[in-house]
Amino acid sequence: MAFLSTKLRPTTSIPSFHNLKRFSTYRDPNPNPLRISFLHVPEGKGGLLPTQNLPNTQADTAYDSPQIQHVGTSGVRTCVGVYFAIDSSRCFVAHINGLINRGLDEKNERLLSYHKELQEQEAAFFRSETRKRLRANAEKHGWDPVVQKSTILKSLLITCPEPRNRALSRMTEAGEVDICDENTGLWIIEGIKDFFDAPDDTIVHEKEGFVVQHPDGKPTMLSYEPEKWPEARVGGEDGMLAQMTSVRDGEPPEMECFRRVEQMRLDGWIIVKDDGWRKRY
Repeated sequence: MAFLSTKLRPTTSIPSFHNLKRFSTYRDPNPNPLRISFLHVPEGKGGLLPTQNLPNTQADTAYDSPQIQHVGTSGVRTCVGVYFAIDSSRCFVAHINGLINRGLDEKNERLLSYHKELQEQEAAFFRSETRKRLRANAEKHGWDPVVQKSTILKSLLITCPEPRNRALSRMTEAGEVDICDENTGLWIIEGIKDFFDAPDDTIVHEKEGFVVQHPDGKPTMLSYEPEKWPEARVGGEDGMLAQMTSVRDGEPPEMECFRRVEQMRLDGWIIVKDDGWRKRY
């Protein structure tokens, strides 16, 4: 999950979901005719993708094929990337972004939760919302998570390099208090597993994306390189939420083999829990 940045740095990274309206397609700075085109799902988007007889939406005789059977996503950090097959010609791909807005404290810093009960309420919200959105997609596109459970679980691919809470501490009037700055990825993953009744040992890959040749090709996982994700705090303006921005430097090495074809006509997969301006201590 990459929070909003007030300025995009000149990297080859995909723009954050807040800037998608400004960038209708991803501009590949080094087009290579030998790279494999894949349908790329950007951050905060997701949905069902057809992969048979699908024309290359950026058709060019310099590129590999008039048909695209590879799908994937990239730039996953605290978000969740997910893929599963519905049948031989359809699959679901999403780059799910979960956000909690608690506002700012008197030091203009993002409010954090000190209370386990509140964290459990937030966890329940993200699990429930994830299940609800998957159910809505199934009803909209005519696939059945029970009837097609075997195909889905066999192909299910989940990635999130940083799904768990990061332990933090902050000084208060009562002294130092241990808190958690929630990464919502863990709760979204639990919602996905709950929806499909997936086994507890379902693998969550600590990778920042994937490219899959649908329906049964071996996935290429995109390496997670934490040192490539420098962070900087952006202060709130006019009451807006203070944020941590994160823009990747460069590309995962595996991307040398692939070329993105952006998919824009997808459902929104940004899940936001807005707690307003209530203080947590």
